[in-house]
Amino acid sequence: RAGTTEIEFLDEKGELQLFPRKKVQTLSGPRAEYAEYLERLQRAYSDRGGVEEAFAFATWCRARGYARDAELAWWRTLALDPTHSGAHQALGHRAQGEIWIAPLEDDKIAAWPDLLRLRAQAEHPWRFTTMHFNVEVSGPLDRAVIAAAAAEFLYAKLYALFQERGTWWDLRQPILVRIWSARNAGYPGLDPRSTGHWDRSTHTLHTWFAAEESALRPVRYEALLAEAVLSSACEELSRSAPDLPAWLLVGSGRLLEAGTLWGSGLPSCDPERAARSFVELHAGLEPMASASAVAVAARAEFTGPRADAWQAQAYTLLHFLCFPQAPEWEAGFTLFLQEAVRNRGGGSAFRTAFGEQVPALDAAWQAWVRREGAARAGAR
Repeated sequence: RAGTTEIEFLDEKGELQLFPRKKVQTLSGPRAEYAEYLERLQRAYSDRGGVEEAFAFATWCRARGYARDAELAWWRTLALDPTHSGAHQALGHRAQGEIWIAPLEDDKIAAWPDLLRLRAQAEHPWRFTTMHFNVEVSGPLDRAVIAAAAAEFLYAKLYALFQERGTWWDLRQPILVRIWSARNAGYPGLDPRSTGHWDRSTHTLHTWFAAEESALRPVRYEALLAEAVLSSACEELSRSAPDLPAWLLVGSGRLLEAGTLWGSGLPSCDPERAARSFVELHAGLEPMASASAVAVAARAEFTGPRADAWQAQAYTLLHFLCFPQAPEWEAGFTLFLQEAVRNRGGGSAFRTAFGEQVPALDAAWQAWVRREGAARAGAR
């Protein structure tokens, strides 16, 4: 707790426990070093990060026992410099003349050029592990390592938005992320209109690389990660099938998407950056839905004929509550999130959390949307 004499912890039941700072001598484990981990990860995988930063990150991870993260960073090193002997040796490759030989599954081996061709095939993807994800990617090595690192980076953004309000602990079970080289290269979507999907029964996120988008960005990556992470956190905490409000899932995905910019390396992400398209769309709606109406909207509303309008309202409501213009909304939003992650996030929970403030919340939220919409339209 910044500015206080206490430290907050989430216990195994998801309840907040407070301890005086003076009684906490040390903090250890992955979460205690997570801020430094993320800082080093960004340096290693950003478009400005080079071979030196990637190999240094691998060394740092190995020294702290993060073997899987170290392995990913060695692959990042090789994506930047395929001849890097230190990374090859760390991964168990052996030199044979001027060619490096890599071990495969089932005690097989492959020369480096053959390995790159093999991993482009759907049946033989790259396999990486970070703190919270198992990632399988078919395609070029540079795409694969950035996609794996981006999953962890975007997880941290969601963690900062919600967990710091005391609403969930770190995921205990890793999420499987399966990325295909193209939609027609093995993606198992049954609906031809599908744009990636989260399969809760197998805890697997499925998506692919689309040629018309950024070379490094899998289709709907941010939105799918948001749904997978929030649903998994809810399931672990409630010990039952997740039943999160549709607006919260949709809004979280749009919040992450709108704030993320992809380039030639790890993306940048600032969820507080308001998306002009959503704000302007919402500002032009007559009439606007109330916050309570958005809170009880069924999932079908967000995919139906007026999907754009409902998605815009979910986005602006979540943005307004995550980055409140006035502190009086913080307590109600935190209370609602604590109920939602335990599968108690229906309309009654929303109204109870904000109580008599609901009419004032509606007025303040809609006024903010109109003000922001007008400012963005005027800035064109």
